[in-house]
Amino acid sequence: MGGLADALGASLVLRIIVPGSIAMLGVHPFVSAYLLKPLGNAYGVSPTVAMLVEVAVLGLLLQAAARPIYFVYEGYLFRSLFRPSVARYQERVDRKAQRYVGLLSDDAKTDEEQQEQDLLGEYLADFPVEGEGDQRRWVASCPTRLGNIVATYEGYVESRYGLPGWGFWWHVRLLASEEARKDFDESLRFAESLVLGSVASMLLVAVGSGVVLAAAVVHVLPAAALAPAPFGMRFAVGLALGGMALVWLTYRLALHAHREAAYAFRAMADLTMPALEKWILECKVPLPQPVRDRAADVWEYLDNLAPLEAALPDAADRDDD
Repeated sequence: MGGLADALGASLVLRIIVPGSIAMLGVHPFVSAYLLKPLGNAYGVSPTVAMLVEVAVLGLLLQAAARPIYFVYEGYLFRSLFRPSVARYQERVDRKAQRYVGLLSDDAKTDEEQQEQDLLGEYLADFPVEGEGDQRRWVASCPTRLGNIVATYEGYVESRYGLPGWGFWWHVRLLASEEARKDFDESLRFAESLVLGSVASMLLVAVGSGVVLAAAVVHVLPAAALAPAPFGMRFAVGLALGGMALVWLTYRLALHAHREAAYAFRAMADLTMPALEKWILECKVPLPQPVRDRAADVWEYLDNLAPLEAALPDAADRDDD
């Protein structure tokens, strides 16, 4: 029970309370101005209770929308709208990949060129790899950097081992050790909370900008005023600018957190693959023959590593030497 309680507590704080608290900053002024007095008269709701309810409701709404939010970042939604962005991203990746390959083949690099090579390698690591042999290339499959980082581990099993990644996503997780699975789940939980926090920060920008725009319209057309603004122009501008800063900060942190999650998943998949390949062959999983052949090849390769590992001195022997 302790482990479950700890997991639920961490999930509650990261995925609900943190993004809900950020979103509450933009919503509460309206609740306080237009709803709090009637709610207080009818139900005795205090401002503190109202804020706690707002945090919970907004956090749950953001958590419920997590999947569509990721679909937007990965380009699954509004695909035709993002197609030009993906094309431009691919051109940039191709240029950097060409330069990176050229630097790799240069044996007389300067220190500046070595640094450039390292930076290019870090940049290209955020993009999935497709193809085999000489045809392997980095692909910008999503319109955002975040979406491409997610694609690097969602498609890792397929790009690395030739197996349908989504079909064996849960198999990899369930066959992994508890420690590896826990490490990946914690990394992913933290990364998702930052994405939801970034989206919640966008709400602050929208609210602040909306109030400024509404004030400008009312200034030109006084008859268009429907209700007094819940806060002044200075607060609205500060809310919009603060929201922009939070969007930038949480998104940049989300990129780094998803890289950590990608590292954790790739390690978990590599360590789990011998058991998964053996299960596929022994259970005669109904897969297309090319996929089964690939699984057999990978299992044979992994099986042949056993004699090599047995021939190596163990840790105690190496320490004695």
